[in-house]
Amino acid sequence: MSFPGSEDLAAFRADPRRAAAAPLLESSGAAVDLLAVRDGP
Repeated sequence: MSFPGSEDLAAFRADPRRAAAAPLLESSGAAVDLLAVRDGP
């Protein structure tokens, strides 16, 4: 997934639907890694 800016990522992470699914993610044993990257020249 990619987002145009940090505000957009923050909005995604604050979505109540995502919070409601958090127990499913935690119980699945999956890991979430966030990597900040940007396009090169």
